[in-house]
Formats: sequence, C-alpha cells, structure tokens
Amino acid sequence: LPCVELSAKLDHVSKNAYLGVALTSESFFRGAKSAYHTIHNTTEAASVKWLNGMQGFFQIAGLIVLTAASCAGTVLATHIFNFFGPDIQVRKVIILLAAVIGMPIGVGYMTLFDTVGDTILYCWAVQQRRYGYHAEHARKDKQAAANESFAGMFTTYFIAPFA
Repeated sequence: LPCVELSAKLDHVSKNAYLGVALTSESFFRGAKSAYHTIHNTTEAASVKWLNGMQGFFQIAGLIVLTAASCAGTVLATHIFNFFGPDIQVRKVIILLAAVIGMPIGVGYMTLFDTVGDTILYCWAVQQRRYGYHAEHARKDKQAAANESFAGMFTTYFIAPFA
C-alpha cells in the first residue's frame, strides 16, 4: 500500500513546518518533523490541542464577523446614508457583492491571525520544553552540589558504607 506509506511520511507536514524552518534553520522536511514533535510530544500536548481548536473557532468566527461587517457597512451606505442616491434599484445586489468581496478579505486577515497564533503556540511549546529541561538539570545540579558539599562528602564516606 504505497498510499499508506506516503501518508505516514507526510503526516508531520503542515503549516507548522514553516515555523520549524524559520525558527530552527532546518530543511523543510526536517523542520516539519521538528515542529510536529515540538507541538505534539510535549507534556502540555492536551493544552496545545485545546488552544489550537479554540484558534480554529476564532478563525471561523472572525471570518463571519468580517464578512458581516462588510455587509453592514454597505447597508449603512445604501439605506441610511443614501450614498448611491435614493432611487437605486440594485441595493440587494450591491450588498451581496460586498459580502462576496468581504469574504476573501476576511480570509486574508484570519489567515494572518492563524499564522501569528500558531507562531505563539509553537514558541510556547518550545519554552515549556526548555523549562522542563532546565528544571530537570537544575534539580540534578542541586543534588550534585549537595553531594559535593562537606556534609555530602561526610555522609558518602563515613555513613553510607554502613547503611
């Protein structure tokens, strides 16, 4: 089944691959794997999935709001302020055209919002991973420092052999 093998190889490729390339200076596929593992293999993976889902909700809601705002502005211009004159016969067509033109504009804005949100989410996941690494090594260093202190040496050489 070559399709299954190809799907498994390309599973990690997403828009987050560009984040991996930009932030780690790796090739596209290596950056895609790095970004995938950074986001999905963290201890906060559930939080990342929840935040990513909420971001999708805001993207759809923002698209609806921007399209509706385009229609509302056109309704104000045609009905209330009469910018096109009182005898215009094609008001509904103009409002529909405003929605058709406003939707791609909304897609552009919300795609930018999605990219910024993904970048923040990726950087947060990297920071959580770094924090975990540094916290673990700080704990080890603290334990090593305690063992190297006079009391640690005393316990290691005089008490530990008899315990």
